[in-house]
Amino acid sequence: MSQPKIHPLSRRRVYCNPQAQSWTSTTSGANFEEIASFQHKLPGYLPTKLISLQEIARQIGVKAVYLKNETSRCELPSFQAIAEQNSLPLDVSLEDLAKVAQAANTRLYAATDGNHGPAVARFSRILGIASEIFVPVYLDLSAVNAIKSEGAHVEAMDTAGSTDGAVFIQDTAFKDYVMIPQVNGYGTMLLEMEQQLHGVIPDIVVAPVGVGSFAQAVTSHSKSRGRTTKVVTAEPDAAPCLWKSLQTQECVPVSTSKTIMTGMNCGTVSYISWPTLQAGVDAALTFSDWEAHEDVEYLASVGVSAGPCGASTLSALRYISQHDPGCIGLSEDSVAVIFYTEGERPYDSPILVFRIRIF
Repeated sequence: MSQPKIHPLSRRRVYCNPQAQSWTSTTSGANFEEIASFQHKLPGYLPTKLISLQEIARQIGVKAVYLKNETSRCELPSFQAIAEQNSLPLDVSLEDLAKVAQAANTRLYAATDGNHGPAVARFSRILGIASEIFVPVYLDLSAVNAIKSEGAHVEAMDTAGSTDGAVFIQDTAFKDYVMIPQVNGYGTMLLEMEQQLHGVIPDIVVAPVGVGSFAQAVTSHSKSRGRTTKVVTAEPDAAPCLWKSLQTQECVPVSTSKTIMTGMNCGTVSYISWPTLQAGVDAALTFSDWEAHEDVEYLASVGVSAGPCGASTLSALRYISQHDPGCIGLSEDSVAVIFYTEGERPYDSPILVFRIRIF
């Protein structure tokens, strides 16, 4: 059954942080090149495309808009495929690692409601070891089947639990879980983007937010080594954990509800991502399922197939260009890059409805 969602004219106001323009990250890029070299050896690795969206640039009145198309990464329909491997030592071959993992009877565990699960399951299959992926009871059957297709055992849960004798790989951080450096794995995508732009420095980048790990990587990179690129973050109306935290200037959990953007349906910002996002994000906004759905359809019309999480960044760029361009200094000379992070998948089309919201 299709679900009603909020009309784009009735929404939360854009969060704008002028201080972010002068903030500098000291943590980005320390070993991006080394990580990228390791990831180039992964099965199915190829650089993803950077696509020029000339019509969008014309519509919003800027010089150029580019789409970094992460809808197929290492033969998976998601950018998560390059993040999971960063939990490994870079000086060990996959073959040697597989032998050790198999001999130790290692099993990988993860919790997911999006693309993190298939990525962990794929990596366990590469290593020849078992994986068990926990999902919320409401997760769409298509998403469950995508995980199962990678050979993982899938368990639907409505509460958290614990177990011994396993390796837990997660795409967020929280108390007692901060040591797996997944964020650095996203650096490969950022290095590719810079190479494909041939020296052009983007004025604006737009990143989707679930728990904020990917947005942390984008923000750190965009505000390091002399870069002053403005960062815009995009979240579903149903899961505004970063937007709410930025508004209150405190990392606070939020209640979430059903959304077609399942991979972004997160109620808490990652523990280690929050300081970077608080200091370095220039603008944050949320948007409806309807807007994401419309941009899925628009991009399909120009030959780019993706899911609603991917379309989120285009929805965000459209809205801020129309309603608050001054927040990010948008002008006719601006160059923007949006990260498209999810391949095409089935979902229930939302219904356009009106509702008054006051924030």
